[in-house]
Parts: sequence; C-alpha cells; structure tokens
Amino acid sequence: MKKYLSLLLACVLALALLCACGKKDAAEQTPAPETPPTQTAATGGVDTSCKLYFPNDAADDLSADTAQIPDTEPAVTVADAQAIVAHDALPKDSEVLAISKDGDALSLDMNEAFLAGLRASGSTGEFLYMGSLVNTFLDNFNCTTVRVTVEGQPFSTGHTEYDKPLQAFTF
Repeated sequence: MKKYLSLLLACVLALALLCACGKKDAAEQTPAPETPPTQTAATGGVDTSCKLYFPNDAADDLSADTAQIPDTEPAVTVADAQAIVAHDALPKDSEVLAISKDGDALSLDMNEAFLAGLRASGSTGEFLYMGSLVNTFLDNFNCTTVRVTVEGQPFSTGHTEYDKPLQAFTF
C-alpha cells in the first residue's frame, strides 16, 4: 500500500511541477526519451512511461515501479527530469538543476541538498540513493552512462569520489 501511495504522490508531484513550469529555454532541452508515448483519453496529452528505482523496505536492494509522467513538450527538460526524481528515492529537497545528453552519455547536475542528503545517509544510504538515481535515468533516457555533478562540479561524499560517469548499479 505504501508503494502505491508513493507512486500516486510522485505522479501528482510530477503533474504539479509540469503545470507550474513556464516556457523552457532552448539550452535546457535535450532529446526526448525513446520510450514510446501513450495517448491519454482524459486530457488528450501524452504520458511517458517511466521506470522508477527506489530503495526497498529492507534497504538492501532497489525496487522498481512504473509511473506515467505527463510530457507537455517533445524534448525532455529539467522539469521532466525533476518529475522523475520526485519519488522517495532521493534525499529530501533534491532537485535536478540541468540535464543534457551527448550520444549515449547523460549528464545530470543536482543541487546542494542532494549532496547534503548523500553525506548524511551513510555508505549504504548513499549507495542506494545513487543507484536509484543512476538506474532510473539509464532506463528512461536510453543511455549507457550518467555523469552526476553538484552545482556543476564533480563531488565527494567522504565514501566515494564522483568524478567519472557511472554505469548501472547492481546489488
């Protein structure tokens, strides 16, 4: 039941984020994910099916769920990326500041709250948060690596240096 409530909350947050966004700058846009969109009967809009990873209840592996993220533009934007991370899979107040894709490499810039949450989570929590983030974006953006930065810079948590692109996390 908790999982379904979290999924419902993520969808509501995604819709709220997308409704609150204005026109995007061309610099914020990246190619659309290659997940085939489905037409929604109620709104006439397009929903994109996204696979979301998050820590399981035992905190020893990742679980996955599928959510429909409303997509209002043909290109993926920071708002779309933020809608994907608006799930209980990341530290509180985590935000996507920028997203770009070059070939099969995705770059994701996060805010300072994300880094503070990683540092406060211990090594296991950090591994689960990073696995949730990286695996979610690998699956949804058809890429093979994800480079994560904070405020545009590589970062360290005290457990790990994040100065290289990351591949899928396995447990």
